[in-house]
Amino acid sequence: MNIKYEHKSTFLILGLYLIINGFSFNLFAQGNYTCGTSLSANQKEEFIRLVKSCDKPLSKVSILDSIVPLKYHVISFSDSSGGIDSNEVLNEINNLNQIFDPAGISFQHCGAINFIYSDHYASFERQEDEIICNAYDMPNVVNIYLVPELYKIQDNQEIQLCGYTYYFGEYNRLIIRNSCAINGSSLAHELGHYFSLLHTHETSLGEELVQRVNCLQAGDELCDTPADPGLSEDNVTQNCFYIGNDVDASGESYSPDTDNIMSYSRKTCRSSFTSEQIERMKNYFFGYRNYLFCIEKGNLISDSDNLQFILFPNPGKNNIALITNQEKSKLYSYKLFDIAGKVIHEQTISNYSFLDISFLDIGTYFVVLEDASNFAIKKLIKSQ
Repeated sequence: MNIKYEHKSTFLILGLYLIINGFSFNLFAQGNYTCGTSLSANQKEEFIRLVKSCDKPLSKVSILDSIVPLKYHVISFSDSSGGIDSNEVLNEINNLNQIFDPAGISFQHCGAINFIYSDHYASFERQEDEIICNAYDMPNVVNIYLVPELYKIQDNQEIQLCGYTYYFGEYNRLIIRNSCAINGSSLAHELGHYFSLLHTHETSLGEELVQRVNCLQAGDELCDTPADPGLSEDNVTQNCFYIGNDVDASGESYSPDTDNIMSYSRKTCRSSFTSEQIERMKNYFFGYRNYLFCIEKGNLISDSDNLQFILFPNPGKNNIALITNQEKSKLYSYKLFDIAGKVIHEQTISNYSFLDISFLDIGTYFVVLEDASNFAIKKLIKSQ
């Protein structure tokens, strides 16, 4: 059976059967789609290292530093069916901003929505179909691909997915099913993963006990998220009460947080992060995801009239790009200082410059950019 091309008719027949028998097809779909984001065995060590390296108090430097740019890519079938309403997904950004505001994160869409028409990629198989993402990914932004159908093949079985993303690595992308993208919590759930949060029922690092005696080393490694046996619509009521009777390895009964966005609770119940989840996302954003900026036509997109600039990649190894929020032809005085305040290098540069840092030793430096009326400073980290 050709799963990729024959499952559409099967899906329609199943939907018709459910309607005839008095069931809501939409509720069936919402209840049976799962998250495809996972932490593999060979990723654990690197994940823990990254989280710990970012685990320190941080504060915002400017409004620009808090902005996370999103780029929507809407994939439809070749006849334009199956697409999602662009206003709905843009409005979902307002919901994200309310949820992530305590973490100092503000989402903005970068440029225009990209529309893709393809029968093949509208029925999207996890990872296998990311060749289309390789072609359309915009650098230094979170690329969100909205698809009519999303699934993975595991043990020769087709498993329907809500969405998935990557904890770290070269891909800044998130793939999500249309119906999940606008349900009020699944997009926030996947972005929580992108900013290092694990599921509240995570077991890849060990099973968390109800008494939380191992909460720093097991589960999601956070102590203000109660131990979670694995929530679902079977053990969470429509009023968001947990009705399960599971016990942990010590025989203690679970009392999970059914409102937590990183749980598998009902989509309509999930509404918030805990204080420790917020702190971890904030630190991961500023400590690891600090390269996210929206750049269009050679200019940095910013709400501020004051001089602002970015350096990327940062940390950098050999060459970095410098882009400001002012006109492309403008000239600046560029100075590079070491940690002791000594000038290492200086020159006159223009906006959208590429700078050689291969001569620097590994460590922390400061870049000062100045024009006739403004100056700005950014930290630069030289990596191996």
